[in-house]
Amino acid sequence: MGIQASKIQTPSDLVSALEPETILGKPLQDINKLYRFGGLLGESKDRKTYECTEISTGNKYACKSIPKTALKSDEDRECVKNEVQILNHLLGERNIVQIKGSYEDMKSVHIVMESIKECLRYKSDSYLSEKQAAPMISWILKAVQSCHSKGVIHRNIDLHHFLLSRAEGEDVIVAKAIGFRYSVYIREGTFCEDIVGEGTNSPEALLGCYGKENYVWSVGVIAYLLLSGKTPFENAIQIKRGQVDLDCEPWPSISLGAKDLIRKMLTPNPKKRISAAQALEHPWL
Repeated sequence: MGIQASKIQTPSDLVSALEPETILGKPLQDINKLYRFGGLLGESKDRKTYECTEISTGNKYACKSIPKTALKSDEDRECVKNEVQILNHLLGERNIVQIKGSYEDMKSVHIVMESIKECLRYKSDSYLSEKQAAPMISWILKAVQSCHSKGVIHRNIDLHHFLLSRAEGEDVIVAKAIGFRYSVYIREGTFCEDIVGEGTNSPEALLGCYGKENYVWSVGVIAYLLLSGKTPFENAIQIKRGQVDLDCEPWPSISLGAKDLIRKMLTPNPKKRISAAQALEHPWL
């Protein structure tokens, strides 16, 4: 019986064996050699966003840092990897926050993005004029349509996930979507079951079977809120019935065009609901 020769390990094999498996699938990097970190811009229970400056150029960015201790499961790690992939997939879309790069060290995953500081805000029980609300609704629809045209759904469309941006040297302000943590790719004709976020989900989402149409409904809820200062639905029963009150104040003084668009976005049957692309062609916008 012959003796089987064993494979001789090279120095590179030994180094590879010692290197930890990474979440992003690329070598670890010391982000502090590339960026200087400034103040805290925002935080959630498991991630923080900081101001940062690229050392080589002096350009300002925002860096979302996610500690690996918060990524306890394969699903958590896949979620972060997916977020980076989707942001790269949406590069060049004007109404989507633009990613600069992604990095990983021994302790954290870092996602560096363009720096945008101002949120879309509204005061409870107050509302905007149609002239003020229309461009905001258009921006949000454009972000939703950008995602849908690339086979992506955001899955958490609300006002908190839009920031106001003004390009350097330009007077035009646009709203950009952020918060792609739960975003997924979706094929035409396929559906999701689990829902993310509260308050802007559609009847079909509450029933656990929804697609792209859900997020047109979400924009309809936001549009109603911006124009009236109130949410259109108080409970799940009203959502499932699609009972939209366009007779209470201030709706009698709001144009027929605005109300027509909201009715079409808040149509309970997703097959009859207007699409984001169709909504952008509506005369009121």
